[in-house]
Amino acid sequence: MLTMVVGAGGPGPSTPESMRRTYEAYQREVVQVPGVRSVAWASALPFDGLWYGQGFQIDGEPPRPQADRDLAGYQIVSPSYLPMLGVALLEGRGLSDTDVAGSPDVCLVDEEFVRRFLHGRTVLGTRISINAMVLPPRAISREIVGVVGQVKERPDEPEPQPHVYVPIAQNPWWTATLIVQPIEGRAEALATGVRAALG
Repeated sequence: MLTMVVGAGGPGPSTPESMRRTYEAYQREVVQVPGVRSVAWASALPFDGLWYGQGFQIDGEPPRPQADRDLAGYQIVSPSYLPMLGVALLEGRGLSDTDVAGSPDVCLVDEEFVRRFLHGRTVLGTRISINAMVLPPRAISREIVGVVGQVKERPDEPEPQPHVYVPIAQNPWWTATLIVQPIEGRAEALATGVRAALG
């Protein structure tokens, strides 16, 4: 696959809506590049050394100070990201193109998150309040709608890390990694066409 970090900032002040529109416009252009099979977005990739740990708590439990909250890797992704990487959906549903701003706030969690924090609970439908990547920082309550397989952060990972996957349309950020899957052949052959499509 071809990957590149892309910025959503423009000449004026960036807002969540303007960043959302920018990523949508980029995707429309890139999927039309000859040889492109599919496109996905993510705030970080496995093995890239980036781990955005965000504090959270399970809704309904006694509130805890921010410094005492559990941490999980916070991944902002498009609905196509996990399927493109071949990550299994184990329970519930995946993210959808209908998971947008204004629709109910949702997330996926992985096996380690369930094992570590939700053991013995009914996972689907549980809500967690997790710090979003927004300014100013604030926690957003999200419903868990699916459980996915585990993804390593690095090859020598001593133990699995818990992750929460959030729709990019509900939490766009200034930069994201674009992942492009070719129909066939070597992905780097698409680089020139993709860069041209991004302008």
